Amino acid sequence: ALSRCYSGADNFEQKSYMPFYSSAPWYENGEPVTLPKKFYASEIIVSKMLQYINDSRVLSENSDDRRTPFFGYVAFQAVHIPVQAPREITEHYDGVYAHGWDVLRKARWRRAQELGLICQGAPLAEMSPKMRSWGKLSGA
Repeated sequence: ALSRCYSGADNFEQKSYMPFYSSAPWYENGEPVTLPKKFYASEIIVSKMLQYINDSRVLSENSDDRRTPFFGYVAFQAVHIPVQAPREITEHYDGVYAHGWDVLRKARWRRAQELGLICQGAPLAEMSPKMRSWGKLSGA
C-alpha cells in the first residue's frame, strides 16, 4: 500500500505545506519511498492501485487457486485542498458557486433524488447557523 505519513503535505511535491512538519514522507508497504520530481498525489495513488490490481491479476492467473481475493482501498489525499489540483481540472468548476453554496446544495439535493441516490422527498438538512449567508460574503 502507498500512503503519505502526515496530513498537511503538498500534492505536487514531497514536502509539507504546513509548518507542523519538516518533511512529508510517503511509504509503500511500510518502507519509505521517494516520489518522482513531477507528480500529483491523486494520480500517483490511482496509478499505484492499478499496478496492484494488475499485479494481483497476474499472480491469480499463475496460481492454481483463481479465487484469490483482492481488496483495494483508494483514499485520496487531495480532497481537502482541491485548489491544489491541476488547472485543467479546476477550470471545469469555474462559476459553479456563482449563485452561492446554498443554491448549489439544493440543486445537488434535487439531482440526487432524481437519480434515486436518496429517496424522493428526503429532507434537506438545515444549514448550520454558523454558516454565513453567501450574499453577506465579500468578493475578495
